[in-house]
Amino acid sequence: DSWYKYHEEIQKTFAGFPSAQAAAEEAVLNIWSQKHTISMSDFFGGYQESCPVMISIGIKNEKETIDDIQKRLNEGFKIIKLKCGLDVESDISRTKKARSVIPAHCRLILDANQGYSLKDAKKLLNTFNRSEVDLIEQPVDRKDLDGLRQLHKMNTIPVVADESVVSIDDAYHLLTNDYVSGVNIKLMKCGGPINFLQIFYLAKRLNKTIMLGCMYETNISITTGAHLALGLPIDYVDLDSAHLDFYDDPTTGGAKIEDGIIRIDDKLVIK
Repeated sequence: DSWYKYHEEIQKTFAGFPSAQAAAEEAVLNIWSQKHTISMSDFFGGYQESCPVMISIGIKNEKETIDDIQKRLNEGFKIIKLKCGLDVESDISRTKKARSVIPAHCRLILDANQGYSLKDAKKLLNTFNRSEVDLIEQPVDRKDLDGLRQLHKMNTIPVVADESVVSIDDAYHLLTNDYVSGVNIKLMKCGGPINFLQIFYLAKRLNKTIMLGCMYETNISITTGAHLALGLPIDYVDLDSAHLDFYDDPTTGGAKIEDGIIRIDDKLVIK
């Protein structure tokens, strides 16, 4: 009946395959929570019943970018993530245009997905301040840890690591040595909810920004992420994944995004 023993066995059995670790552990925790009639969000901490979720805007020309942002704002989203990283000059222009149409009470985040050289990343970070852009994710290559630290020390826009953080050890190294302002933690990268919790509490103790992210995932996994988002005081929730596109998803209930807010709509069941 000890879920932590299952955690240890799952980590050992699927060592080197974090997505498999996450899938197995999510299944065990779902069964455990149903057996003990406690929701996973309450099990993780029961912090809130709903929370804002961000929505991503892909790399497009300026008109398409603005049109997409306006559409998402009209849908109720208040946290816009703008993908960038191909060309710093056009990204600076797109970001300025985006900020001009996004209301002051709404947030703007940039995600470069390792796209910039250190020189270009510095140029972008010197262009904006925290009142314009909340943070930037992974501006340089995942292996360029010194570059991340240089950008972090500029103290302009907070720098959050994504691809540079795969394991608990990665998170520990970057956070305790002050390479970045925060980390984007993904269940499919870190190996499941229990590993997520270890990174979360480390980041919280160090007063670092915490983002809950996702890969291209179905409703089952996104619902586990939603339980974590509702169970804990996470700074940014990034769960706008493939489940929004899967019209033939074999589940009902679970995570629901409406008006830019994510909540657990109902018990997750297989059709």
